[in-house]
Amino acid sequence: MRGWTTESSFLVFLVSLCASVMGGCSSERSFHRGSARESCRARNDCASGLACISEVCVVGSSDLPITGKGCYRVECEAAADCCADFVPECDLYEDACQANPDDCDAFRIFCQCNRVCEEELCFDTGPACSMDVECPGLTSPYCVDARCVECREHGDCLGEKDRCVEGTCTAPCEADEQCPLLHTCEAGTCVLSGCTSDRECVFVLGHPRGQCADAACFVGCTDDAECDAAAFEVCHEGRCTFVGCESDAECRAYLGLSETNDSVRAECR
Repeated sequence: MRGWTTESSFLVFLVSLCASVMGGCSSERSFHRGSARESCRARNDCASGLACISEVCVVGSSDLPITGKGCYRVECEAAADCCADFVPECDLYEDACQANPDDCDAFRIFCQCNRVCEEELCFDTGPACSMDVECPGLTSPYCVDARCVECREHGDCLGEKDRCVEGTCTAPCEADEQCPLLHTCEAGTCVLSGCTSDRECVFVLGHPRGQCADAACFVGCTDDAECDAAAFEVCHEGRCTFVGCESDAECRAYLGLSETNDSVRAECR
């Protein structure tokens, strides 16, 4: 009888302690789930709607829909747009070129706009030409499609096995290791082959959650918080995905373009 009395007294003591000090001993009241920006070790350390990322409770989902639209940088519609701001001051170079055609190299390089418009972006292609003699130096002695290039055909390359690819002498590959990442060597040419394992994607993306599917690398996720907010990414079907745009203004922010830049604009389409 004494043992039972002692045990009953102890239970009464515990109930009283819970009621007076902790507001009750239910697991719901005693377990604290972290709010935003509080520390954590696992997802269930955080309150509902939050995820544990880098040991901090953060908002798990932004609820932003995927628009399916992309942001495009538009610099030009025609070659003239790329040369609109080009103002040469080359009277001496021009006079020398008119006096002696052999002195036209400097004039073509410094005094002529050699920019072209390709896929709405401006590129400098080097001095224009109409014949080989107008191409300066030994590095680009051939005139092909009005541009000075290194080679016109395979025989123009110095290396015995070099091939002329789009005006440039290129040594053929002999092994996959001589090709860029995610490329394989096929008949002397590096060909894009894609990834074959998650491990490859970890190294290619430089991200511990790199994954490979259908020969393409991506960053896996379970919450939007695991994706790059600065790149406007959300977690969509287990992948960090660009959320897309709804306006040109959003694209200016995404591309980091100043609203006062008149020569370059951003388009959402």
